[in-house]
Amino acid sequence: MSVSKVSREIIVNKLGFLYGRDRAQNIFKKIKELIDRYQKNSTGKIAKVDYLNEKDVVLITYGDNIQTTNKNPLKSLFKFNDE
Repeated sequence: MSVSKVSREIIVNKLGFLYGRDRAQNIFKKIKELIDRYQKNSTGKIAKVDYLNEKDVVLITYGDNIQTTNKNPLKSLFKFNDE
């Protein structure tokens, strides 16, 4: 993976903010190694697949947004989704 010097600095700064400056370079190196490893196995082509169309419905929610009295929130969400 080719990462420009500017991009690398931005990423390392963000990693430094999250994990500390002393760990940022090492974390970036590990991320880059993973990307390089999996990029080698990639054909570079992404198959065009129609995952969603106008007939699909997508529910995006937290597990506790739908609640029923005396019932586990995830069970309530599952029941709501199943109906």
